[in-house]
Amino acid sequence: MRQRAHQAVRSLSSVVLRGVGVTGHPPLNEPLPGVKSAGVNELKTDFPKDTQITTLPNGLRVASSQRSGGMCSVGAILDNGARHELNHKDGVAHFLEKLSFSSTRTYQSSEDMIAALEPYGGMYEALHFRDVGVFSVTCLRDGLDTATDILSQVSTFDVFI
Repeated sequence: MRQRAHQAVRSLSSVVLRGVGVTGHPPLNEPLPGVKSAGVNELKTDFPKDTQITTLPNGLRVASSQRSGGMCSVGAILDNGARHELNHKDGVAHFLEKLSFSSTRTYQSSEDMIAALEPYGGMYEALHFRDVGVFSVTCLRDGLDTATDILSQVSTFDVFI
């Protein structure tokens, strides 16, 4: 019994220690052992029945759903998480997240974006995970055009100066 326990510990140790980075945690540029990827490349099929998924000619997939209430949300989920960061470049995804709503070609500062969303009770946020980056804007339905404009500029024309 004791020998079996030692064998199990050695086996577990070899799995845990393989690929351990400088910090003692698995490096972000390798998948976690035994954990299925949650990447956006896998088409989710358990959406609510009223959700429609449309693929645009450029390959972009759009999920849309009619909801009750006066608020709307638009978001972009990009395949740019921290998974591919090397140990000497840790934090790049987090850094880009912090800069994401800083300025664009049309909006010179985050204050300009806030001012554009304010009449619609809007807010924005950016999050990065191991596999994906998420950018979203939420506001009253009347502000959908403004929210979409800000989101499209942040995800394509960000200016970090």
